[in-house]
Amino acid sequence: MPSKSNPKSKSKKSKSKSNPKSKSKSNPKITYAYCVKCKKKCKMTNPKEVILKNGRKALKGECVNCNVMMFRFLSKTETETKTK
Repeated sequence: MPSKSNPKSKSKKSKSKSNPKSKSKSNPKITYAYCVKCKKKCKMTNPKEVILKNGRKALKGECVNCNVMMFRFLSKTETETKTK
């Protein structure tokens, strides 16, 4: 008897899916934050790290679309990766 190949056992090509958030981590200058005027997440230009009175770190920059000041608090994991 000839052996039949199972169509499900054919090797499938693996597609590498890229995560958009991981792209932003590879280039630290591209930062996303919520713009109040545009009412959506936009890229932040000229992000500068600032330290608040309570010691928490944040980023301050401008919206790419409308040039309004944007502000984003940094989590503890984000501050650890930036200092290393």
